[in-house]
Amino acid sequence: MPDRPIRLVPTLRWVCQDDALTLLRDTKAVRVKGDRETLTLIASALERGTTRDELTLHAPADVIDAFLARLDAENWLSSELSTPEAPGMPWERQLGYLTLFGTEAGRMQERLRAARVGILGVGGIGGLVAQHLVGAGAGALWLIDDDVVATHNLNRQYLFSRKDLGRPKVEAAVDALTAQSEHTGYHPIRLAVRSAEDLSVLPDDLDLLVCAADVPTDIALICWRWAGPAGVALVSGAVGLGSGYWGPLVVPGRGGCLDCFDHAKRARMSPLEHELRRALTDPTPYSFGPSNSVIAAMLAHDVCQYLASGDCASLNRRAILRFGEGLSFFDPSPESRCPAHEND
Repeated sequence: MPDRPIRLVPTLRWVCQDDALTLLRDTKAVRVKGDRETLTLIASALERGTTRDELTLHAPADVIDAFLARLDAENWLSSELSTPEAPGMPWERQLGYLTLFGTEAGRMQERLRAARVGILGVGGIGGLVAQHLVGAGAGALWLIDDDVVATHNLNRQYLFSRKDLGRPKVEAAVDALTAQSEHTGYHPIRLAVRSAEDLSVLPDDLDLLVCAADVPTDIALICWRWAGPAGVALVSGAVGLGSGYWGPLVVPGRGGCLDCFDHAKRARMSPLEHELRRALTDPTPYSFGPSNSVIAAMLAHDVCQYLASGDCASLNRRAILRFGEGLSFFDPSPESRCPAHEND
């Protein structure tokens, strides 16, 4: 391993007891046996920041190399010799958390600060995603919705209050988000999206488009008709009565294709499911705030992780949460391709 600055990621904890050093993060632990004093010196050096050559002053080079390789495999070593600070910023407390997504918190926060995200539908899903993105420090948001705030929205659309009744959602959303943070740029667009051409109001250099609208029923595929050719990543999320989902997050430049995903999903549907899909074309008129919040939060988690690190749990797959039952994932088969990619 070449000599370079190295430091334990800040979310890692360690303890020396008897003849073993135990390093822990969340439910993962690595245990190394050896002389307690030597192990304490090594762990202390790694905690404050050191180099491989400095560590070889405490133990043989092959032992140090094996130990560092093990930590590197867990993504527990960072080249940032100090945790970046953002005093007074909304994202001040998340910098250490970002090391759950990668090893360089500062670089990941820079990616979030530069992120340009479109959100279609500023309701129970999209509004909460916008709040999380603003809290995370996203650079700019384009908010698209043609609706106005109604009383029945207030059980789940927490951007709004009674003073917003009758106002266009995008205008009320910008006011609420600006009150949360002035470090994000806001671009409200009052528009009903019914075709891919409608999305031409968005810049084609977005990092991600979040589809949180529920009409028309094929709105996610409509978004893909614009996002795919534009090379913009796309993700969607929605809530029904007893379940909700988020994903897949598809990235055109990395082989992602929502048509392929939809093709694979349809291939696994039963005849009854196909019949119901054709018959049930309207979203449920019922809503429950906690259900919306859970799905929106999980979608926002993956959105922030993707923008920061380029990866997330719903990349190219759909997470499905059945309330009261649990979480599952739909992973399309690599052999399931839409007609445009069936020969790839």
